[in-house]
Amino acid sequence: MITNVSNVPYAIPVYSQLNSVFKKWIYDYAFAVCKETLGNIRGLYNSLPVPGAETTLNGSTLIEQSTTEKAALIEQLRATLDDTSRQKQLEKKAAEAASMRDTFTNFPMPIYIY
Repeated sequence: MITNVSNVPYAIPVYSQLNSVFKKWIYDYAFAVCKETLGNIRGLYNSLPVPGAETTLNGSTLIEQSTTEKAALIEQLRATLDDTSRQKQLEKKAAEAASMRDTFTNFPMPIYIY
């Protein structure tokens, strides 16, 4: 039982036990990291000689794209975790209970005649 932050189990999560939302997030983040790595490699060689001309590589563009993608993914992860926090779940449950209470107050009361 978790009573405070000191006894939260910190274990490495098993990928096969994650839901599809987090699997997609991991895939997108890994893709952004790969893009950054490719940008770093292409940044080492600004231009390549080819027969009859010279080709320039887009290393800096890839690094910029990956940086913005990683920042957006981290912000998306924070938003997702905030939406699934215990406080938000309790607020949603309270709103649902209030909605049900309002619905039931609008039902007509039965009249019993003895």
